Amino acid sequence: MHRAQLEEGERWTERALAAAPRVSSLAIANTISGVGEFARFRGDSQRAITLKEEALEMYRSLGEPRYVAATLHDLADTWTHIGEYDRARELALEGIEIRRQQGNPHGIAHALSSLADIELFEQNYEEAQRLYEEIVAIERKNRHRRADTMVSLHSLAECVRRQGDIARARSLLTEAIEIARQMNVRFGVGEVLTSAAALLVDEDPRLAATLIGTCDAVRSETAFDPWDLREDKRVEETIRQALGASTFAKPHAEGEKLPVDAALAQAHSALSSAPAS
Repeated sequence: MHRAQLEEGERWTERALAAAPRVSSLAIANTISGVGEFARFRGDSQRAITLKEEALEMYRSLGEPRYVAATLHDLADTWTHIGEYDRARELALEGIEIRRQQGNPHGIAHALSSLADIELFEQNYEEAQRLYEEIVAIERKNRHRRADTMVSLHSLAECVRRQGDIARARSLLTEAIEIARQMNVRFGVGEVLTSAAALLVDEDPRLAATLIGTCDAVRSETAFDPWDLREDKRVEETIRQALGASTFAKPHAEGEKLPVDAALAQAHSALSSAPAS
């Protein structure tokens, strides 16, 4: 998904919403939710919350529990993104309860990811890891959409990396990269590249800077907001300190011009090799 496509999609969805009567119907609720989703992707959290809450009330009044649960997930993620963890947890737990009542494995995994992210952001790493492990196990058992599996593997890799389990983080992230390359996806690729850079900075800081450059180019192209901006800044600062600001600039610029698949291939090769002593 390119930036132009994201912006064009938002414009057309906005036009559809403006032209439609504001009545409680599934089609209108879906359109409102869709506009909120574009806002969420771009990082306009307050607008996303306003729209998603409006859609949520419509879904509740229409008796659509599947859509209610999905919107609770979106809202939980958005509140997490702005650091309102108590509100996010309240929404996530309600969504999990609905999904468990429905018994759909994909829905359960989707709902659990909201709670896992909250625990990760609050640095409750053991609980976050337990949840991510459950999500990955559900997805492997039920052969869910591979893009979702890529995101879950990345999240688990990040969780164990932040706890210092570098070997397992490398293995999990390598698997996530394999899926990203096979599917030629762009959503989540910036996060995967940043995690790879964090794992490789000690042994190959120039490659780490290159991967950050590609990450920045992907985000500029797609307009997707970073998953964890604070950690992204910390990783980039670590690489800058390892190389020096002037040395960082060249591989970063090279990364900005590097095709995404080439950057993923370099990350995959480096992560698959034995870490340098």
